Amino acid sequence: MLLVEDDPDDYVIALDMLEQGGAAVRLDWVQDPKRAIDMMATNTHDVYLMDYNLGATTGLEIWQTAQRRGCNGAVVFLTGTGSRDVDLAAMDNGAYDFLVKGEVLPEALERSLRYAARLRRQNAELLALALSDPVTGLANKRAIDAHLSRAVDRAARAKQLLAVMFVDLDGFKPINDLLGHRAGDTVLRVVAKRVEHAVRSIDLVGRLGGDEFAVIVEGLHDRNDAAKIAEKIVGAICKPIGVATQVVRVGASIGIALCPDHGLCVEQLLQMADSAMYDRKQGGGMGHSFYLPSMKDPRPAVGVDLPE
Repeated sequence: MLLVEDDPDDYVIALDMLEQGGAAVRLDWVQDPKRAIDMMATNTHDVYLMDYNLGATTGLEIWQTAQRRGCNGAVVFLTGTGSRDVDLAAMDNGAYDFLVKGEVLPEALERSLRYAARLRRQNAELLALALSDPVTGLANKRAIDAHLSRAVDRAARAKQLLAVMFVDLDGFKPINDLLGHRAGDTVLRVVAKRVEHAVRSIDLVGRLGGDEFAVIVEGLHDRNDAAKIAEKIVGAICKPIGVATQVVRVGASIGIALCPDHGLCVEQLLQMADSAMYDRKQGGGMGHSFYLPSMKDPRPAVGVDLPE
């Protein structure tokens, strides 16, 4: 558990109450709001016990900023004076409880934190189901968008290069048509594992739908790094795949958009990567293309055939 509290005396009181209440927790303590947000963004704590009034800012403002940075823990607020409006605002922003200092007993504090930790675990399990693709187990479109939003924010703060890759399989449709959707799903699962193994564990691989995937790679030095990763992904995908008694092959066309070179808008970055992917498709597939402003709307008009 992380205690966000600027008053050392209140830290001692909270520690004493947790011991009296029999709470089996490891307690970390932070006073500085900016440091608190950085720690919360790492998601290394299950529960955050947070003072509501923290000098020039409030615990709610810190919580809202941490949520935008990807914090998914459970927060319990402490306040010196009760306020229904503040209570409701905290609940509306996902707080698990709102307690008044001096009124809460050690046993009640322990119970509140224990319930918050349990609900957080249950909600995390439900969220994982809501954010995962049922066929491959990868992140789905909703999870990709959320991750990319945070990644763009990190790239802007660190002044680093971020690559958004739109991966479309070449030659996948005949497998579905001739061997059936079960065989197609097997190919998608194999491809998903291969792409994950081709990138770092900190990079995100997700499925956008159909035979389209997204790869988000952070901390690149230049566009050559992105090109090398894209070609590594292509090489991994086009190896033979055993499906039932047959061996099949698919290729990959990859479009790449770079942040901040091509902008900071999540939706536009994905669209740009999509445009670059279609440019590669129209050029014969198998390989990668970087987005260029001259590239048109990626979705073709009805009746236009693209190479498989």
